[in-house]
Amino acid sequence: MSRQRSTGRAISRSRAVELDEPVAIEESMDSKIADRLNVLDELLNTERDYLDDLTTVVDRYLVPMRTERVVPIEAIQKIFVNIESIKELHNDIYNELEEKISDIRLVSSIEFCISDIFSKNADKLKNYVTFSTKYTQALEEVSSQREKSSVSQFLDKAQADDPQNLRLADYLIKPIQRLCKYPLIFRELLKSTPDDHKDRKFMEDTMSSLEALTKHVNECNQQAENEAKIQQIEAGLVGLDCRLSLPGRVLLKDGNVWMAQEKEKQRARRLIVFNDILIVAKVKSKKLHTCVLTIESNSLLFVPVASIPTAGDSSPKTPPRMERKGSRILKKTRPSSASLVNLLSAKPELCFQLIDLIKKTKYTVQCSDEKTKAEWVEVMQNCASNSDKEALTIEEQLKREKEGRKKLQETNAELRKRIQELEKKLEDETNLRKSLQDQLKGKN
Repeated sequence: MSRQRSTGRAISRSRAVELDEPVAIEESMDSKIADRLNVLDELLNTERDYLDDLTTVVDRYLVPMRTERVVPIEAIQKIFVNIESIKELHNDIYNELEEKISDIRLVSSIEFCISDIFSKNADKLKNYVTFSTKYTQALEEVSSQREKSSVSQFLDKAQADDPQNLRLADYLIKPIQRLCKYPLIFRELLKSTPDDHKDRKFMEDTMSSLEALTKHVNECNQQAENEAKIQQIEAGLVGLDCRLSLPGRVLLKDGNVWMAQEKEKQRARRLIVFNDILIVAKVKSKKLHTCVLTIESNSLLFVPVASIPTAGDSSPKTPPRMERKGSRILKKTRPSSASLVNLLSAKPELCFQLIDLIKKTKYTVQCSDEKTKAEWVEVMQNCASNSDKEALTIEEQLKREKEGRKKLQETNAELRKRIQELEKKLEDETNLRKSLQDQLKGKN
């Protein structure tokens, strides 16, 4: 498989292979210099392997699927995103790397610079941001299209013809893996580059840029995955009175728990926690849930319950165990009429409490085990309005709530008094103006 330089000249594969072979280094050459040449060889060899993978994606999958209309053109765009542009970029990078590293070997010089190859392609490397943010969507599209027998046959044959026997999904992850590897290679290259080398400062800048790009790509990828999960949740909720897919909203945790309101039975519920809102839903069908409660995080208090008085109930009922088989919905193992108090007193180590300050309502949540509770506690501390403070007891929360209402009443009283003063002042000014107007009319 031949490649073309940007000038159009073909690169001999045999020449690239020669660089893989050990090269004798003069005994007088410093070991650090030898290490640098070895790292450069690793950079070139891995770049060649990566370019081979990109070429396989384009030649074995993208082009045939597009020309033979295996899938619609919209699906092609979703699956392969901008991988052709990425391949073109790395074809240029590989050609320049091979030429420079070959020259370094031929003249036995260590003064050659390679960081400029990446710095001048900094804008094109941003193609990875687009690819990474749509990577999850690409895999979903592959899975969706594979349900068609014709597409499944094409993909199976392409994999069978592949010397590495890799799936299309295995190749689509390659760009993300390669981007993450660049900072590691440059870090090793810096270790073996003398401090006075003319390329060192540029290499440090290049490594910093690649690390920043990798971090940005990871953040974009996480954001894309978060948005996809939120959209999936939103599509499966009935009775939701607000939009879930909003900028800045992050899904923290989604899972099944037992919940009980005061003096009510505990019920199996789905608890969905975002960074700014909490949603409680009940099961409607396998894929649909009905929203029964929404609490904004700024009006939510969280208590990692340890124990609560049982109001004289000396023999509380054991709460039902939670069970799940495959994707089946949680079911109670026995009927129960246990109240919030019984739920807490039975297994307080598995419970925590949520308080809606607007509705002044308390909800107790029981988890299946201590590990699950620890996960929920961490999430709720990030969501609830008292997340930056120590856990409060019920009495402390009620006291704080009472103090808050008192301050609000005092503030309202001051505002009413101020409004009355302003109204009186306005009335006096109006009367004075009217009096002056009457005097002027009398003189006329």
